[in-house]
Amino acid sequence: MRESEARNRPAADALRDLASNHQLPLTVIELDVRTPESVKQGVEAAAAAGHLAVVVNNAGISIPGSIELHTEEQVRAQLETNLLGYHRVARAVLPQMRERQQGLIVQVSSGLGRIVFPTQGWYAAMKFAVEGMSEALAYELAPFGVELTIVQPTQYPTQFLANARRYFAAMLSEADDARKRDYEAQISLTQFGLQDEPGADPRDVALAIRELALMRVGTRPLRRVVSPNPEALQGINTDLGAVQDDVFNGTPFAEWRAAVTD
Repeated sequence: MRESEARNRPAADALRDLASNHQLPLTVIELDVRTPESVKQGVEAAAAAGHLAVVVNNAGISIPGSIELHTEEQVRAQLETNLLGYHRVARAVLPQMRERQQGLIVQVSSGLGRIVFPTQGWYAAMKFAVEGMSEALAYELAPFGVELTIVQPTQYPTQFLANARRYFAAMLSEADDARKRDYEAQISLTQFGLQDEPGADPRDVALAIRELALMRVGTRPLRRVVSPNPEALQGINTDLGAVQDDVFNGTPFAEWRAAVTD
């Protein structure tokens, strides 16, 4: 957790209380995926408790809005967390997993890693990148006995949306008047799309990850859609999986593809 003794202290304390009340071996560790040294220290602290069996990459931010409204700094902020953060954590944990010839990395992506909506372009771009990086990594880890699954949630009512509203407001405060004037209609659409709506229970995502962790080695899927209406994403995954099969057929990578259950 970031800032576990500062801004996020209440959440960290709630987790500690939960662990104490239910006698759970749970420890809150400071870790900021944007900082290589923080990742190194956090992973070392976690590994001190025992081998790393399951690692979940779930850090993410969204700065919504039309592509042109974003500054380079705002794009880079999303890149640091949403993509490079995943890479930093994976690099930190993989030496131990490769040495043990076992382990599971869960990469939390998004339905927007397969389907694109206007005013969500940069977030979709990051998640498309997570999808590509993660699938390639799954193949590359197959010879080492380490598994990787990409979890694809659709929208759930969490703090993520409130944070996105805050980031969007900050972005608008920095945007120049001419762009804001020209994109006025799209700004209104973005604000409308950021409204709180009742939705499915976000614990569905946690339960899906738990299910993946408990599955037998060799039976975990490459992708797992978590959504009240999963059919569209599942269809995309099936169709693109068939294309991957055709591309890999007869190549040295066919065996790696076969090892990644889909």
